[in-house]
Amino acid sequence: MRYGRALALVALLAVAACDPGSDGDGSAASSGAAAPSSARSYPGLFAEYQGRFHPNHAGLGARSNAELAALLPGAGDFPGGAAPSTNIADEDGSGLGLHGQTDGQTRPAQCLYTPFGKSFSRNPDGSDWNLYYAASTTSQGDAGWVSVTIEREREGADVFALTTSWIAGCGTYERAFPDFAAPSTRNRGVTDTFGPGAAVSGLPSYVYTSTSVDLDDESASKPALSKLAKERRILLARVRSVVVVVEADGVADPALLDRLLVTTLERARRAA
Repeated sequence: MRYGRALALVALLAVAACDPGSDGDGSAASSGAAAPSSARSYPGLFAEYQGRFHPNHAGLGARSNAELAALLPGAGDFPGGAAPSTNIADEDGSGLGLHGQTDGQTRPAQCLYTPFGKSFSRNPDGSDWNLYYAASTTSQGDAGWVSVTIEREREGADVFALTTSWIAGCGTYERAFPDFAAPSTRNRGVTDTFGPGAAVSGLPSYVYTSTSVDLDDESASKPALSKLAKERRILLARVRSVVVVVEADGVADPALLDRLLVTTLERARRAA
């Protein structure tokens, strides 16, 4: 599980995918030729983010966060019908972005954040964010945790192209927290994959996997070497300026993730 995952549910995640001006299904990326759609104001943003906040408000992105949350799976969509926990971002932007937080360090440095999965910004003004958090729902059970998130895309970006480029240099890397000089936990070796998944109602989807294991490093005050692999699986797809992200730890049934993605995309298509 990534560092800061709990905070990420109320933070601004980052994905850059796009079809900012299209009225179609969003299966093709946009070059940003459409007129800017970020006229909505966010008075609750921290001052340093003002002027750098560019979510796409075309298509589904024009809906309120509460309306987007209504597209998320409900209790009946999760195993056992357990009621999931749902979070909705404030419409004024308050609570988006975090000060002084870190996900640690990686070698190479550019591997710290996937283009779609940053929970914190490297740039103090948030200008490297690609995806803007709207709402999410999470189910926790004996079979692990599963979350479904709806994000607005940054105008003029293409998340899948960015991630394809990113994975070319970040298929394997090392991670330390909070840094390699004085890690408070064991350093971990990470292996990531990213590529096309199955089409859903004509919409392309993508699959990201990440597996990490403890390294036998020289970290001070480090816990015992676990030798256990930590796994994550993430499915992504876009519908008219929003991106649906379905994520789970390694013990969750992959078929459940597939069903949740289909359910959410179908609701989004009908709403569009």
